[in-house]
Amino acid sequence: MGNRWGVGSVQPRMTLAHAEPRFRFHDPETPLAYERLLRAAPRTGRCPVWLGEGAVERVGAWVPVVVPPLDPLGVLQEWGPVERLAAGPAPLRDELVAEAVAWAEHDARRVRLVVGEGRGPAELVATLGWSGAAGVRDLAGLATVLRSWEKRFGAAVVELGADRMTLTVAAPPGSSYEAGRVAVEHAAVCPGLDVDGYRLGDARVWRLRW
Repeated sequence: MGNRWGVGSVQPRMTLAHAEPRFRFHDPETPLAYERLLRAAPRTGRCPVWLGEGAVERVGAWVPVVVPPLDPLGVLQEWGPVERLAAGPAPLRDELVAEAVAWAEHDARRVRLVVGEGRGPAELVATLGWSGAAGVRDLAGLATVLRSWEKRFGAAVVELGADRMTLTVAAPPGSSYEAGRVAVEHAAVCPGLDVDGYRLGDARVWRLRW
């Protein structure tokens, strides 16, 4: 079992920000605006995400979370039988942006474009305080895992629903073995997921549900 806080580190307290989530709906709500905002997020600290059905009405009630330094493997091992992190090719950020924008240009399920504090989609999920319809056990831990998926696979959260999350994947796992390890990570994040019947392969979109 790993140590989510890192070897020899002091366990920080997960802090809740009790102020209202700092976000705004963006106009125009177009893939072009989305690309501009996502590409600039590391510099501006303001990141976009599409809100799906059921999330638009709830976003004002979400409570932001400050994420302390956490170990993604330690987080996953608290949630499920994860032996090690799946290896990923660590794509360039431009590849992440391109895959996310391609999804925005062709997916018709998006509802509203929201912009909030974050230098990337994983950080934005925490500062919005997305609750996953109360199915998420630890939002700080989830944001840590999402950030790890960003780094390893170029996985970007592109849409938040009431109880689901859609991620685009710029660089899927390079083998069926590593894809199986990613599936185990998904099962740790989403309780009840049947890993035996769950096949990722080289999918460019991951859909998680709580």
